[in-house]
Amino acid sequence: MSLGYSGQSAAWSWMFVLSSLTRRITTSLKPTPFLRIAAGLTLLQAIFQASEPFGSPKHGVEEVAVLVTMKSHFFDAYGSMRSYWDFLLGYTLLLSVVLVAQAILFWQLGSFAKTNPIWTKPIVGLFFVTSVVTATVSGRYLFFGPMAAHFVIATCLAIAFGTA
Repeated sequence: MSLGYSGQSAAWSWMFVLSSLTRRITTSLKPTPFLRIAAGLTLLQAIFQASEPFGSPKHGVEEVAVLVTMKSHFFDAYGSMRSYWDFLLGYTLLLSVVLVAQAILFWQLGSFAKTNPIWTKPIVGLFFVTSVVTATVSGRYLFFGPMAAHFVIATCLAIAFGTA
């Protein structure tokens, strides 16, 4: 969607809109608790994400058949023999690592926001947009749990953005 702005101007315009919307309800709040809540929720998501592939199948013989097929059929992927299970497991663990790093960043931003709140706004704004997009993709292609968690994280980030 183009509004006639350069990419950087459009990004700053969206951050201004986000700031304007949250400023009215957050004048007495501080960003640190909301960044810490977002950090905790993100860490919980990382734990759930990492543990999911190691559970036993819960949906009957059809699920078992799909998993067996995913694990038993290998193909050449850029010079490495991999199965669909390898990709699923690899991306699951990769996402967990990214979520842990994001949780650590949110926690550190909570500390940084105490002394330099204005410098945290662009970073928090970026992760707000990322959380909304991730929630939308989760709702479309995954299921309710990750979608709801990302919307709660996005809400915490929006409040942190408005109070910084």
